[in-house]
Amino acid sequence: VYATGTAAGKRVQALGGAKNHAVILPDADLDLAADAMVNAGLGSAGERCMAISAAVAVGPIADDLVAKIA
Repeated sequence: VYATGTAAGKRVQALGGAKNHAVILPDADLDLAADAMVNAGLGSAGERCMAISAAVAVGPIADDLVAKIA
């Protein structure tokens, strides 16, 4: 995208967008993790560069974590 645009004499802002992940470990405080994930993913309407777009729950905590977010 950048090479094509600049070759045509255009100014280009080519931010690829981050795919930031949250990793929640089995010994995490799930209340704190759920709150942090919601704020990190939806703060500024999800438009900030460090917004998380994926979460990985390690071990058997996934269902409990989803319940706290829902």
